[in-house]
Amino acid sequence: TCHGNEAGSAGKLVVTHSYVNKALGDAVNDIDPATLSCGQCHIEYYFTPADSETMMPYHDVAGMSPEAILAYYDDMGFADWTQESTGTRMLKAQHPEMETFLQSRHAREGLNCADCHMEITMADDGTVYHSHYLGSPLDSETLLSTCVQCHGDTDMVSMVQNLQKRITARETEVGNLLMKFKEALAAAVEQGEMSEEELDAVRKLHREAQWFFDFCYVENAEGAHNSALATRCLDTAEAKIVEGMTLLGYEDGLD
Repeated sequence: TCHGNEAGSAGKLVVTHSYVNKALGDAVNDIDPATLSCGQCHIEYYFTPADSETMMPYHDVAGMSPEAILAYYDDMGFADWTQESTGTRMLKAQHPEMETFLQSRHAREGLNCADCHMEITMADDGTVYHSHYLGSPLDSETLLSTCVQCHGDTDMVSMVQNLQKRITARETEVGNLLMKFKEALAAAVEQGEMSEEELDAVRKLHREAQWFFDFCYVENAEGAHNSALATRCLDTAEAKIVEGMTLLGYEDGLD
């Protein structure tokens, strides 16, 4: 997957997944190979309605934001499924690690996936290479030394763990609000007192709230790759929940 099948490639990284090349075209050259080789799998993707082909919902790095991907899906009228109780045409994010990372300061500073997850090590013959035992930088003094270049003498383990606790707590908070929103919308559909036009306006907000929540929730770094984006996604999801609940008649959008 990462190095191709050609013998004698001397460790050259190769994009072997055809959908990556098809979606990005020449834009593959804008992404560090040490990130794109991981990003071949650690991405958001969908299956094309016509032939169930695996595809990425963008064509360059600029199109990888959750807002741009949502617009891409909206433009093509795509939904992963229609929720039976609400009638909302829902989107399910996969695991957008590459998209999240490439919008981060870490990427802008020139880091790649290998810098933080693959230790530099030495073989018995003196060959220096990236270990392929991928791990968390919090568990490796060698990997943490990369962080020191920008973060100085910061206690990185405590800093990241506190960040992840904050993001996880926020995910739980917004997730519970999203559940209440779903239940309120399902009740409104069952009661039949709102017009389809009114319900569709709420469904749109429900779809969007789910998308922004999920974009953060299923990205496995819990904010460590890009805390600003994680926070923005959760704040955006909550704002759309409040707007939708207000349309449903809840006075302050939540109660």
